[in-house]
Formats: sequence, structure tokens, C-alpha cells
Amino acid sequence: MAAGVTGVVGAVAVTARWDTATGLGFAAGLGWGVANFWALALLLRAATGTVSRGRVPGLIGLKLALYGLGGAALLLRWFPPPALIAGFTWLLVVLVLRAAGAMWLAGSQPKAHHEQ
Repeated sequence: MAAGVTGVVGAVAVTARWDTATGLGFAAGLGWGVANFWALALLLRAATGTVSRGRVPGLIGLKLALYGLGGAALLLRWFPPPALIAGFTWLLVVLVLRAAGAMWLAGSQPKAHHEQ
């Protein structure tokens, strides 16, 4: 959710700073990255048995289709490649920052003192 909201704001900011094609490229890269992460999460759930294993071939096909679509977008230059790559990696940036923030908050909690 956080990656989507900040990504949309980022796409608007990129459009305002550069141009519409670059902003759309960032948004397309973000959508590509989120779809890939979602498909990977479903694939891992299916492979570990928490979701029907019958879905594994379809999810592998979905992952391959997403990589093919992203590769085509990069090679055929549907959008500026740096914008696509920045959008694709945005989800990873948000995940790392959220994890770092959670670790920092956990480390800043006062320690309970046990009386002996």
C-alpha cells in the first residue's frame, strides 16, 4: 500500500519535473514491479502449500509473461528506460526503508528491567 501511494505521488512529481512520458514510465515500472512481487508472493504460497498447488504452472506463466512484457517495454523503448527501472525498483526501496524503520523503532523501545 505504501509503495503504491508514494509511487503515484512520485510519478506525479516525475511528470512535473521532467515530462509526461517519463512520469508514465515511472508509473508503468511501478505497476510492473508490484505485479511481479504479487505474482511471486502467490507463487511462493502455492509452492509451500498454503494455496492450491494446481496454481503453480499458471503463476509461473504469469511471472514469465510479466518479465517478457517488462523486457519488451525496455527494449522497444515504450517509455524512457531509466523511468521504467526507477519505477520497478520503487517497491524495493519502500520495503527496505520500512524494514529499516521497524528495526530502528524496535531498537529504540525502552528495555524492561527485571528485578532480581
